[in-house]
Amino acid sequence: MHQGPERARLIAGVEGVRLMTPREGASVNHWLNALILDRPDREMRDRLLETLNDAGYQARPLWTLMHRLPIYADCPRDAVPVAEG
Repeated sequence: MHQGPERARLIAGVEGVRLMTPREGASVNHWLNALILDRPDREMRDRLLETLNDAGYQARPLWTLMHRLPIYADCPRDAVPVAEG
């Protein structure tokens, strides 16, 4: 994805999506760009991922929740409704 202000401009026009920005004073290398959806919407997420990938930007959900990994399937866990979103 593009760097700095250009990247922010590309995302600014997408309703319901914002670019996660670093805290003031943080040093970043722009290796990973996180987009945040304003509301949990799996269909919108999937359309956004498809659009980005079709345009040549490698995009995926940020990570698999640990309790969904086979190695942790039988481990105790608490409810995580926000992460499950």
